[in-house]
Amino acid sequence: MRRIGMTGLFLFLIAFAAVPAALAECVDGDCINGKGKFEFPDGKVYEGTFKDGIPDGQGAFTYPDATMKRGTLTYTYHVGGRYEGEVKDGKKEGRGVFYYTSGNEYSGTFRNDLREGKGTLKFKGGSVYEGDFRNDKQEGRGVMVNADGSRYEGTFRDGLPDGKGVFLFPDGRKYEGELRENRITGKGTMHFPDGRKYTGEFKEELMDGEGTMLFPDGKKQTGKFEKGAFLGEKP
Repeated sequence: MRRIGMTGLFLFLIAFAAVPAALAECVDGDCINGKGKFEFPDGKVYEGTFKDGIPDGQGAFTYPDATMKRGTLTYTYHVGGRYEGEVKDGKKEGRGVFYYTSGNEYSGTFRNDLREGKGTLKFKGGSVYEGDFRNDKQEGRGVMVNADGSRYEGTFRDGLPDGKGVFLFPDGRKYEGELRENRITGKGTMHFPDGRKYTGEFKEELMDGEGTMLFPDGKKQTGKFEKGAFLGEKP
């Protein structure tokens, strides 16, 4: 029988001291310094390499979906899935892929169990984001190609387009400028398929505020716009 070193045993006991033996256990292999399979009390399962009793190296975590009861109803939240990739000190760390039960898929880097750095997030509906992640959300520079054919390239904040970027619409319009919480709001330029170009202020995706509309024939409107309509020349 293989002997377990005291250091490995001590760390193993620390890591799982609060876990009732009936609810969590090493169900296969060597969960001290080798390859094994460990089932956690919350339903999470780890399969892969261990170091001193802690998941470390290459492995896979399987997470259950979350459920919540309200009265006689039970709600299921598809937040579970399966992670395959690098693991350090019991957490997702390094490069890996997470397959969500919702149908989404993330491939890229992780840090301290969270999506962090560069990655690609594919949504079940067909949209794809590629770019920066911070604190488990799209944040920084990125490109989102939506299932309807629209495309945004620019800055993201808290998981949404926010800051400055370029948005291409399925109908041929092109917007360059400011966005706030996934809405065209601020200063920018809209290019229309018929050759018109508006430069000025926007609110909730409509021309709203001071701006200038240039027409293909050379005509120009400069002044006040409201909810997409021109109100009059600037005095």
